[in-house]
Amino acid sequence: MRRSNYDKFPVTNITGEIWVGIEDIISQLQREIVKKDFILVVDCYVGVSLDKLYECLINLHPDLCINTECLMKPENEVRDMTYPYVTDDELFGYRTRLNISDFFDHEKVSAFRKRISSEKGIKIILGCGASWICPDADLLVYGDIARWELQQRFRRHEIKALGVDVRNESPARQYKRGYFCDWQVCDTLKKSIYEKVCYWLDMNIPLTPKMISKDTFMRGLAKKVILANTTGAVFEQIAAMHLGSYSVMTAWIGCISYSFQIYFDFGGYSDMAIGLGKMFGFEFLENFHYPYVSTSVTEFWRRWHISLSTWFREYVYIPLGGNRKGDSRTITNLLIVWMLTGFWHGAAWNFVAWGLYYGIILILEKFVWGQYVEKWPGAVRHIYAMVLILIGWVLFFSPSLGYALKYVGVMFGIGASGLMDKLGWFYLLSNWLIYLMAVLGSSSIGYRLMRNIQRAPGSRVGKYIMTGVMYLVMFALSLAFLVTQSFNPFLYFRF
Repeated sequence: MRRSNYDKFPVTNITGEIWVGIEDIISQLQREIVKKDFILVVDCYVGVSLDKLYECLINLHPDLCINTECLMKPENEVRDMTYPYVTDDELFGYRTRLNISDFFDHEKVSAFRKRISSEKGIKIILGCGASWICPDADLLVYGDIARWELQQRFRRHEIKALGVDVRNESPARQYKRGYFCDWQVCDTLKKSIYEKVCYWLDMNIPLTPKMISKDTFMRGLAKKVILANTTGAVFEQIAAMHLGSYSVMTAWIGCISYSFQIYFDFGGYSDMAIGLGKMFGFEFLENFHYPYVSTSVTEFWRRWHISLSTWFREYVYIPLGGNRKGDSRTITNLLIVWMLTGFWHGAAWNFVAWGLYYGIILILEKFVWGQYVEKWPGAVRHIYAMVLILIGWVLFFSPSLGYALKYVGVMFGIGASGLMDKLGWFYLLSNWLIYLMAVLGSSSIGYRLMRNIQRAPGSRVGKYIMTGVMYLVMFALSLAFLVTQSFNPFLYFRF
């Protein structure tokens, strides 16, 4: 059978605050519930599996959990209301002018709103139109789903339409109702509540939902402009000096500055892509997951540039045989993959050496010392991983392989002008706040700190004000840094 060239599942791997699986999502939502009387609204696109979503949310132990379906008009009324748009034709219809409120019984909604305001405890309103029924939520989450997945569920006769059970109808008629009626209504609602949504749920795989926060774009801008550009400026100044004038301290500061620059630069524009993509209705996957908290090089490459690692694994490593043909073939395959990974970044020997360097370390961790490293204390394993990662960045940023070897030598005292010098102390002391922010931003500590600041006021209004002020300050600082800087493109665009 002929296969279509159309990519039905387009994705872009990028970074951001992403929670995968029911346990992680519930843990994050529990952290958001900061008071005993709390309203959680989970609105969702038509076609989202509400049963699976309910099974997920019930783990929050709510005092009240209501599905919006029970507040809708009777099915026969909804069919009569939507008939002018759906029509009897098998294919054609008219784009609806209805909105979400037209599907609900207003007497039921009015009574429910009174019940919500009078009852105490944790209350969850779940389903299409939940944000219209309860506009004053303490936390608003939106469950979304891809159009292609909706079509597959039509074919399997799994999902209902808005207020109507269409599972016994043909997939073509289900799709037509979705296109001319339900999707128009849900798209209009989603656009109207976009600014209020705190978290977005990806419900394409009901048993493995994913959740992302809305704050990602602003954090990405701050990462790029404040952290990446500032640490990059320190690295550029040090790199412009003669290598023989470096102290050990200056060499390490230069290397650490570059490691922060490339992470926040790449991670920053990835975060902005998540935010911008969400504005246009696209879902993006994670590409970084706090790589600098790794305790081994193997773990680092599970967290860094996940899309690149996945591509080479799927299209090079596995076709070569992967680890299915013995240890010697596995080692050969790993060396080939990592040599190509280095060459992918640039046609220079230092990039090839960078790739082989990681290939060799990963082989050694897999077959030689990995089992011993796992027994070390966590802090020691983290230092071990970061030293090897920083040496790798020297190979990456150096103009030649010879320069890289000399730079690594200076880092360990070979050819250095001394252990410390005034210049090294100047860079450290004049940029200590940026380095502190970089350390916090490259770990989950920074995110948890931001969330605690947001929740500090306690009340819902206070939390919204605090969140707005915090991101306004980040945006203002980013603009201030942009005004004082010349053109500074994303670093990773060079590779």
